[in-house]
Amino acid sequence: MLPLSGTSLIQDMKAYLEGAGIEFCDIILLLDGHPRPAHKAILADRSSYFEAMFRSFMPEDGQVNISIGEMVPSKQAFESMLRYIYYGEVNMPPEDSLYLFSAPYYYGFYNNRLQAYCKQNLEMNVTVENVLQILEAADKTQALDMKKHCLHIIVHQFTKVSKLPNLRSLSQSLLLDIIESLANHISDKQCAELGSDI
Repeated sequence: MLPLSGTSLIQDMKAYLEGAGIEFCDIILLLDGHPRPAHKAILADRSSYFEAMFRSFMPEDGQVNISIGEMVPSKQAFESMLRYIYYGEVNMPPEDSLYLFSAPYYYGFYNNRLQAYCKQNLEMNVTVENVLQILEAADKTQALDMKKHCLHIIVHQFTKVSKLPNLRSLSQSLLLDIIESLANHISDKQCAELGSDI
């Protein structure tokens, strides 16, 4: 076995992911056609998706295309996901959290630490520019409190949000959720104004 230079399991797994274990790689993960060597045993141990794949269907060429549902993550988000799989690291920029928010559902990770971190990271970094994408991700993964948070921002920043081009591409049900939230906000505001007139 190749001796690793780390002093802890986390350091050893980090070194393995970064290339110390390259000679023991037995699967190629393909992200948009770019190969990334990996270790089946580690992937299967941390993800029910990979475990099921390797038990029932192993690609003949030993290559697996990577996506999260219909979405292909960015290279940076993919590397963040591998760091999570190999040694549990969850620190990442907000844009990676957007890609990886639904990864725990899709890949069947055995704990929800990644999703909890992504949710917190997104909540702290929701902007007018990314609120619609985060709303879609929250809706897709049934993260109701995240969805509610996004709808709150949309309602209070609707003048700006209404000018975003991707508003028109939202599903009908999300558009109805936005309309309902706007109606509730207007109704609450009118009730408050009527109460102050009495």
